[in-house]
Amino acid sequence: MFDLKMKKNENSINHFKKNNVDFFFSRKMKWKESDIVLQEAEKKRYSVIQNSERKNEFLGVRYLRNQYDAKLEIKYLSSGKPVIENDSKHISISHSKNYVAFAVAPYKIGIDIEEIHERILKVKGRFLNQSELELFNLNSLADLTIAWCAKETLFKLNDDSGLDFKTDLIIKNWDKNSTILAEMKQNSQWVKVNLHFEVRDDLVLCFNFE
Repeated sequence: MFDLKMKKNENSINHFKKNNVDFFFSRKMKWKESDIVLQEAEKKRYSVIQNSERKNEFLGVRYLRNQYDAKLEIKYLSSGKPVIENDSKHISISHSKNYVAFAVAPYKIGIDIEEIHERILKVKGRFLNQSELELFNLNSLADLTIAWCAKETLFKLNDDSGLDFKTDLIIKNWDKNSTILAEMKQNSQWVKVNLHFEVRDDLVLCFNFE
């Protein structure tokens, strides 16, 4: 694994910085609106969310954002992609069943956080093409979760719609320690992407780097 200096605070927020990416993640808690600094527009958006789980994730992301800078208002494009009104900063967010993640970088960033679970065995053929099936140990829950995490990261990094995970988001190689070499189809052209991943207990974290 690549060496990251993890910092954990009293509220179980994990933070590391690698390749100019500030990455925050935490196990989900029952966050309260009164305990979290929200921008006025964020308060309005929060008030119209009906699903309780989505409301909690919304607060969780802002809770992590506030560890970096509470003044950064998170907005959403029509595609649903999160952005901030700051040309020098880019963000990405991710949720899993039990975790939430938030990252900031000086370049376009995509992240994903996934929990290792045996259900990945049932869907591997839906997102891995034949060449990729030969790259990974198909009996390894960790390997398959790393592959899925990488594809999700590429998906979030890409601005195109209607992407096919098997044909438009491609894993070319990986070193089985920390780095994945990938390509994604964007604006009808192929773009090379370098990804970092880390396995921590039952989690896989992934993000692109420059």
